[in-house]
Amino acid sequence: MERILATYRIAAPESEMRARAQALAIEQSVEMPLAAIGDEHVLRDVVASVESIRPGAGGFEVVLGIAPATTGREASQLMNMLFGNCSLQPEVELVDVELPDGFEKFFPGPRYGISGLRTVTGVGSGPLTCSALKPQGSPIEHLAQLARTFALAGIDVIKDDHGIANQAAHPFEQRVIAVQKAIADANRETGGHTVYAPTFSGGGLSLREQARVANEHGVKLALVAPMLVGIPTFVEMQVDLAVPVIAHPAFAGAARIAPPVLL
Repeated sequence: MERILATYRIAAPESEMRARAQALAIEQSVEMPLAAIGDEHVLRDVVASVESIRPGAGGFEVVLGIAPATTGREASQLMNMLFGNCSLQPEVELVDVELPDGFEKFFPGPRYGISGLRTVTGVGSGPLTCSALKPQGSPIEHLAQLARTFALAGIDVIKDDHGIANQAAHPFEQRVIAVQKAIADANRETGGHTVYAPTFSGGGLSLREQARVANEHGVKLALVAPMLVGIPTFVEMQVDLAVPVIAHPAFAGAARIAPPVLL
């Protein structure tokens, strides 16, 4: 059975690495002594395997083979199997992941990508420009005027600063209405295609309500921090938002996951 290959960097002495790697394999799969497991199927098909151990920068690189079935083919459980309990171990860092052929279809990537963003902004080639509305705490009128200024200047994407959410100073719905109008007015004057990406935040109910507001008022782009709203929630937002989503890296540095792997 082809497995998910997860590479970890472990800071530990060479004399401990074999035992440390085996302990990691158990921790990231069954989390109990193997001697206490009597089911051959679990031992053979569920327990993670140590595929290799090799010296690396800052310690050793350990490759585990993780059974694809243990992920349930959904984002949160995939993250759990890759870096669940071992995220509590400060000497362990997840540095690479290789999925079996065809397994990536269960975890689709960007629906639009850079080409979709170009379509939304009307910029077929060349650089795309972006600026942020800030600071948080500003009245909506100020943010709308700032958006108008950016749009008149030809900025392609105007996003909320990631600190602007659904606060009392600039509630989501009122802000979206005002900023969308300011940009639309500027676009009419210039013939431009500037688009606004408001920050979506909160839990599932809040995000769904924000999606309703965004769809109702013609929002063409969204800004979301996956590590704040939760990766599964971020994935499922595709159901409610039929527009490109920009992923903001807020809180992504809190985990010991190499940035290329996280992205």
